[in-house]
Amino acid sequence: MESGGVRRKACDLCYRKKIKCDGKKPLCSHCVTYASDCTYGCTSRKKKPRRKEPDKPEADQQDRVKFLEAHIKALEQKIEVMTSLSSGLQSIPAEMITPQSDEPIPPRAGPFSSSASANLPPQEEVLPIVEHYLTTSNSQLPLFHPRTLLSMVRAWYQEPHTRDPITWAAINIVLALGLQFDNPKSAANYAMHAQSMLTQVTTGQVTIVNVQILLGLVMFLYGIYDFGPPSMLIAIALRLAQQLGLHTRMSSQGLDPHLQLQRARVFWIAYILDRDISLRIRQAPIHQDDDIDLDLPGESASDEAGQVLAPDGQRRMNFFRARVLLARIEGRYYHLRYSVKAASASTDEQAKAMAAMRQQLDEWDSQVPHAFSPRALCEDEDDVSGLTRSFTMLFATRLTCMCVASQASTMNLMWIESLRNFGRTAIAGLGPSLTPLPTNWQTLVEDSRDFLKLFMGFKKRDSTFIWTALCGFGSGILCLTANNMCDPYHPSAEDDILLVESALRVMEAWTEEVNINWVSRVRDTCRELASHARYIVEHKQLPHIPIFNGLLVDGPFLNSFLLSKND
Repeated sequence: MESGGVRRKACDLCYRKKIKCDGKKPLCSHCVTYASDCTYGCTSRKKKPRRKEPDKPEADQQDRVKFLEAHIKALEQKIEVMTSLSSGLQSIPAEMITPQSDEPIPPRAGPFSSSASANLPPQEEVLPIVEHYLTTSNSQLPLFHPRTLLSMVRAWYQEPHTRDPITWAAINIVLALGLQFDNPKSAANYAMHAQSMLTQVTTGQVTIVNVQILLGLVMFLYGIYDFGPPSMLIAIALRLAQQLGLHTRMSSQGLDPHLQLQRARVFWIAYILDRDISLRIRQAPIHQDDDIDLDLPGESASDEAGQVLAPDGQRRMNFFRARVLLARIEGRYYHLRYSVKAASASTDEQAKAMAAMRQQLDEWDSQVPHAFSPRALCEDEDDVSGLTRSFTMLFATRLTCMCVASQASTMNLMWIESLRNFGRTAIAGLGPSLTPLPTNWQTLVEDSRDFLKLFMGFKKRDSTFIWTALCGFGSGILCLTANNMCDPYHPSAEDDILLVESALRVMEAWTEEVNINWVSRVRDTCRELASHARYIVEHKQLPHIPIFNGLLVDGPFLNSFLLSKND
């Protein structure tokens, strides 16, 4: 025993190995692991006498005060971020986060406790959920390596002494993603559990699992209307990814090939989410393209990650690669439209930039096999694999980009107002004012029609699906409506009216459910324009004005055309 009658806290084994002893009786955890007797007879090492520090000059004291003030300020900012993230998760509807048992949700901060593990169901319940996630969502966007994740889950149950808060949070976010569509209430509870460990995830030792947890939370939070929390989480996730060097080849040199591949995939998923959020909130992406030297995901992978099979069972496509390529186009939109440089560009320069973006989207389209087109996917009514759901959200993003690049989206208030004036004057019989349509108008109309048919054919519309597709959905309604208003004689006018009215009923239901001002404004705009379009089509209020190259013909040609109609 030690001198002085004071018993040392660490047992002999933990003391010699310089590891933390939990002091359990009769044997501590490490003595159990190493099959050793748990004794306290070893003599303690003598502590070195503390050297008395010389008095510091006044300048050093001032420097230390400045350092402490800066440290306190940084901590206050971190607390502010965590508070914002917490409030964001609390914006999930209350009915979604009703506890499924009497067990309390773990505290939002503080050390990990063994009682928290009681919130995980038995292994035989957890593994099927994890395997379902791996074969559905994760197979398309491979956030986790299947073998690594399954090993982590099994170790949690079979090796309790290795449990830690990061692993616990990772399992919870996987369960949340696995149940997100089938059992949203349970999924929200698991997401809240993972969120309760955000302090440990963001301030502890950084590993790839920390980044995966944050990205999983971002993906889950796509199911709420507020993009504030996801935008902050993706910023933190990318900073941690940069700290790990996930965006460079050099940082992964010498690692196991499977780990290299997983690091690259995690970064590309962060990249996708960053670009997608940037497009929606009109803010610059966090990570810049010129700071990446990774290869794009290949067309095929040895483990088939990202690969999807068409409903016909014949054609394959790498969904993951297609999503990364589309994200690159999304990221360029901010720089072409909202950056400081874009604000000072001339009208011609902006038009050329938008034309270049449309060309990039056309090139992206050309790489998507016909078997995965909206028309082909409309035939897959069962959607057992979740393929239609994923591709509907993918094409919603693609249509949003195309409408934005064509200045014909729900974001373009000037264009919407011109459509309103067009409809009002036409109904009043005053002779409609001319509304210019994009140069690629007919293609945009066909894309909108195909997308709305695909969307309306998919019935399992969860909150994530709705909010991801909302911009493309609203823009598609506007495009079909504008086409009916400007060209009521086209052969699909009656069918398009029915399609738009069916889509508006869905939008009405959303608006009543979420009660958000900007969604209500989009609904009201679409409803008003659809009413104008129906009246114009039914009464053939407009002369049959031809559309050439996507522009409603005006100028001398139009004048002569109208004169010929009056003769």
